[in-house]
Amino acid sequence: MKYCFIGLGYIGLPSAILFAESGMNVLGVDIKEDLIQNLRAGNSHINEPLIDCLLKNNINSGRLTISDKPDFADTFFITVPTPVRNTNGNNKPNLEFVYSAIDSIIPFLKKGNKIILESTCPVGTTEKIHSMILEKKGFKDGDIFMAYCPERVLPGNIVHELINNERIIGGIDTSSSIKIKEIYEKICKSEIRITDCKTA
Repeated sequence: MKYCFIGLGYIGLPSAILFAESGMNVLGVDIKEDLIQNLRAGNSHINEPLIDCLLKNNINSGRLTISDKPDFADTFFITVPTPVRNTNGNNKPNLEFVYSAIDSIIPFLKKGNKIILESTCPVGTTEKIHSMILEKKGFKDGDIFMAYCPERVLPGNIVHELINNERIIGGIDTSSSIKIKEIYEKICKSEIRITDCKTA
């Protein structure tokens, strides 16, 4: 199985490493060239226990590769930032990176793929992205599986918490929730709760 992570920040990189550590073939994608070169050399930009050692081990084993472009995969994780932007006196999340990440994987999507949105987004974003993908690819409901799976971790303890924190899987439908729960079971030791994307 091949997993593709779009965005290698403080959630994307540790998550990609943990899935590689579990034996998966993982492609990590980012747009920052200096970051890509450092990661390929086994040097993390995140100050977390175990990260550098795990990164080097998985780069050297070939289970984790780093690129500036996505590729075909079974599962795509969207782990890009959503910074707050002030518009007319109102603070709103900037979803430009999320939609850019989705656009980047569109050419590589196939029926049966799973798409996991981990970036912090307003209610309704998952459904909107799902509809957009179906339209752009000419897919029907059920052709792809998608879920919103928020992360809540403390910097300085991210690796431990990614493994041991309870998870919420908010699928676009029940089939999506069940299939994507099976993915998280590869790295999570705690309870994984299934719900819908709005609740998640």
